[in-house]
Amino acid sequence: MSQNITPWEIDAQIEAPCADISFASLPDRALRVTMHFSSVRGGLPNDLEIVFGQAYALTWHNESLHSVSVQWPKPLPQLSSGKWKGWTYPLLRIRGSEWLKRFDFMPQAKQMGHFALVAMNDIVEVVAGPAPAHHWLSQAEPDSAKRTRS
Repeated sequence: MSQNITPWEIDAQIEAPCADISFASLPDRALRVTMHFSSVRGGLPNDLEIVFGQAYALTWHNESLHSVSVQWPKPLPQLSSGKWKGWTYPLLRIRGSEWLKRFDFMPQAKQMGHFALVAMNDIVEVVAGPAPAHHWLSQAEPDSAKRTRS
């Protein structure tokens, strides 16, 4: 089976790029990832927090390094409307992934997914169990090192 990359449409509100991504390891193999959408001038007003309850692997790349070092099928899914039309969709699901196949020896492998989170400055890939939780962070919630990108 060849690699297939599709939008990971966990929320219909996403029609803008993300500036940066931060992440933290939590107890019991959980991983919290924050996608900093609010740092994009004219983008979305809030940031998205995703909690992968069972994260087995993570890789982080500077966006420019990942773009030249990893061969993903082209074209990648894109934002479909508005001023950001044509930008890479920020949440991707990778099926048939070679990286995911490395976990086939594990009993829970059939429930795992390969997720790619794309920002202007970062790309984070995660192999995790099913059904990550997510919610939008309001502007009132604390946020570390916010930057504005245009």
